Amino acid sequence: MIKQESMGEASASMGDASIAMFAYQSDREAAGIARAINNGYQPGKHKEEDASRGRKSYVPAVKKGQDRMLNNWIVWSIAFDQNAKGHTPTTLWPLLLGKNCQFPPLVNFKDFFQYYILKSVGRLSQKKKPTLDSIKTAAEFFFAGFTRYTEIEVAEEDRHEIYHRSGLRMFIL
Repeated sequence: MIKQESMGEASASMGDASIAMFAYQSDREAAGIARAINNGYQPGKHKEEDASRGRKSYVPAVKKGQDRMLNNWIVWSIAFDQNAKGHTPTTLWPLLLGKNCQFPPLVNFKDFFQYYILKSVGRLSQKKKPTLDSIKTAAEFFFAGFTRYTEIEVAEEDRHEIYHRSGLRMFIL
């Protein structure tokens, strides 16, 4: 337990409850540090790997989530995008997600995410709608998968437009 004297002059203005809470959190953090070390954490062990930037390698579960979102994109395109009429998933995949594909208009991304929200069934919400965090995670899966297949980076301002300005909250809340 941390004594009040060891926390310096700032602790003098803290009430007993604040000091107890600080000590509790410190004990909890100490237990967390011990658990990490016991589970094999070694500071700096991955320093060389972590120093490199821009590495894009994904574990299979993440790739599966990305591919699931991209399959939703293909299904949406076939059902609702006039430019995709008459295509099958097999013929449309290279057009929308191939290395030399054309970057879709931002309005297509926005419309797709509105579709995705309204087709989804949330598990955490009483309204059975997906949470905003769930949709943002799905969007990250989508954009990372899109980049993985097409090698086209979706600009941060376009992502921001999807996350914050496209009316996604209206469809969720």
